[in-house]
Amino acid sequence: MSIAPLPTPLEHLGGRRFAFYPAIRNIEHNEWLYRHATWSECVVANMRTGEEFWIPRQFLGDVSYTDDGLMVVALSRELEWRAGVVMPRQRVVIEFPVIAEAEPVVPRPGHLAPVINIRLEPKKEMRAWRWIGVAALLGATGLAIVADFVRQAQVHPHYNPRAAVRHRTAAGRR
Repeated sequence: MSIAPLPTPLEHLGGRRFAFYPAIRNIEHNEWLYRHATWSECVVANMRTGEEFWIPRQFLGDVSYTDDGLMVVALSRELEWRAGVVMPRQRVVIEFPVIAEAEPVVPRPGHLAPVINIRLEPKKEMRAWRWIGVAALLGATGLAIVADFVRQAQVHPHYNPRAAVRHRTAAGRR
């Protein structure tokens, strides 16, 4: 006994026309109608040409509305029509050959970079301000330490007149 496949987002369109986003490459007209689905693919028909295309279910995404009444079906990957089959588009990266005799570009300090206008070293003004800030902080810390030391040390004992009178009278009695 076979079990019916899970419903696709396209089945809920109910015969309304829709567009794929991003559009399938190498197919000029991006307006479609849902026909039916299997376990692995959905069959859609192009509105202009009438051709049927098999779209793998794994690439179908959500359905959304647009202002002009056209439904949009999101594709999880960019697809292309090639050799009679809809398949994921593969971007080809071309590697440039390396020139063996070319000298490597070595950045020189103090000059602009060879590709874009940026400096290769930080501004010297920032370094000077940083030194001034560190010196002020160390000076304030040192001043606080010296002030605390002077406050705690008794450099000049307080003058006590009674103690001075006692000291004089005791010295005179001898």
